[in-house]
Amino acid sequence: MNIQLNHQRGMSFIGILMILSMLGAFFLFGLRAFPLYTEYFSVKQAMGSVANQNYQDRNTIQKVRNVLQKNLDINGVYGFTDKKLKEVTKVKKEGSKRFLYIKYSKAEKLFDKLYLTIEIDEKVELTGSKENK
Repeated sequence: MNIQLNHQRGMSFIGILMILSMLGAFFLFGLRAFPLYTEYFSVKQAMGSVANQNYQDRNTIQKVRNVLQKNLDINGVYGFTDKKLKEVTKVKKEGSKRFLYIKYSKAEKLFDKLYLTIEIDEKVELTGSKENK
């Protein structure tokens, strides 16, 4: 029994390296994934802000896109130009309700040829009408 206790002195150098490499991998993944998730939640918040605007401020698709662009800029999402915003947004009427749709994907390079990708496919109801305001 004394012989075993004398030989057990703690973690080996290889054990410490394994733990540090695992922590580094988690840290790298977190640094790359965090901007994708913050953009996703910023886009959702901007869409909600558009839905809460007065009807007169968003009664045409161009006004909806302008208000959305302003809210995206406020929330720190700067990757949208007018052309890209036209490609990824749609306002559709379903029955008597209008909805704002956004659909796009964004990739963040993890390392070499490995990427993290998020697919954003959201819709929000644009409530209100001319009669209600």
